[in-house]
Amino acid sequence: MPGSSRTALVFEWIAGWPLWKVFSREKSLASAPQNGAAPNGGAQNGSPSRRWIFARKIRRTGVPQLLDIYLLRGFVYYFVLLTIGFIILFEVFTFFELLDDIARHRTGIIEIIQYFVYLACYLFYQLAPLAALVSVLVTLGVMTKNNELVAFKASGLSLYRVALPLLLAGLFLAAGLVVLDDTYLPFANQRQDALRNQIKGRPAQTYYQPSRQWIFGENAKVYNYELFDPDHELFGGLNVFELDPATFEIKRRVYASRAHWDPQQGLWILESGWIRDFDHGVLTRYTPFLANALNELSEPPSYFNREVRQSYQMTWWELERYIGDLHQAGFDVARLSVQLQKKLSFPLIAPIIILLAIPFSILVGTRGAVGGLALGVGIAIVYWAATALTEAMGAVGQLPPMLAAWAPDTVFGFLGLYFFLRMPT
Repeated sequence: MPGSSRTALVFEWIAGWPLWKVFSREKSLASAPQNGAAPNGGAQNGSPSRRWIFARKIRRTGVPQLLDIYLLRGFVYYFVLLTIGFIILFEVFTFFELLDDIARHRTGIIEIIQYFVYLACYLFYQLAPLAALVSVLVTLGVMTKNNELVAFKASGLSLYRVALPLLLAGLFLAAGLVVLDDTYLPFANQRQDALRNQIKGRPAQTYYQPSRQWIFGENAKVYNYELFDPDHELFGGLNVFELDPATFEIKRRVYASRAHWDPQQGLWILESGWIRDFDHGVLTRYTPFLANALNELSEPPSYFNREVRQSYQMTWWELERYIGDLHQAGFDVARLSVQLQKKLSFPLIAPIIILLAIPFSILVGTRGAVGGLALGVGIAIVYWAATALTEAMGAVGQLPPMLAAWAPDTVFGFLGLYFFLRMPT
């Protein structure tokens, strides 16, 4: 539909008048009596005309529900379309990345489908704010290009009122992401991590309790640990069970409160622990130690690396308790503390980034949907880069965890509020 025809329909829809009547009766509407009497053209019996009452009601209450439905319909349409498109795009790239592993380890089709279903849940959580940002830019950008926002302002509606349903949609989206992250998403992340390890042929490990990990090692060993920090190559609360391959009886149990990797010797250095040897279930020797290096513990840190970090496999309360236990044991919990704060700060970026997108959508209005998509991706890249920077600084102790997690939201929130308030309405 041409822009002029579409604008005419918007004028007629909002004001209850055809476009030519709006201009011909603009003067009479402006001089309408304040007691509710209709201007010229009202009902012949002196009662106000229905269309004029509708226009006055809009101007008094500022609650045109049709406008909200019209905006939200476009926003939801683009949001669903972009979310599905982003998820499919990422999953296609992931499929081709895993194609060699799928063929090498002969992974079943059921496991592959399950993996991508659980991965879609994680991708939705990560990409929903980006989809919301681009949806606002495209929706308002197209309306600006077709002069529909001009029709809204000419009908007495400010752009602040036009933006209200979009901001409320962003708040509902943020609340939904918080609920998802505290209910189903941890389980989905655990399952997709286990299935990815199966596709890549990695050793089997548990996923139901991320703070209590069990993983098969080499030469009939089973590792159990409370913490594994791949950045520092450190174990916390490590137990190693050596089994008899024939009878599966425990031959030896090794415990260490800490263990760190020595790259020169290629061994784990165990601290503050003990060794217990068994013979057919009977304890034969008990050896405590302050520091020890066992040649049989030769699995490198890469053997235990996880592609999905533990913080995304726990709810808020589970992660908070996990951090408290590790902190009480003397471990560095800066990285996990940042992740705890991000469980709230990341979903809240949805309404903040929508607030920033509204004034920018007017700037790219002449470029339509393509300009909105390009600008949305650019803003998202800047946000993700800032988040990665502050998160890394918080993980090494350069920033307090709360500041590291909330700094990007604060900066983008102030920028969005500044441009939003300076927007010509």
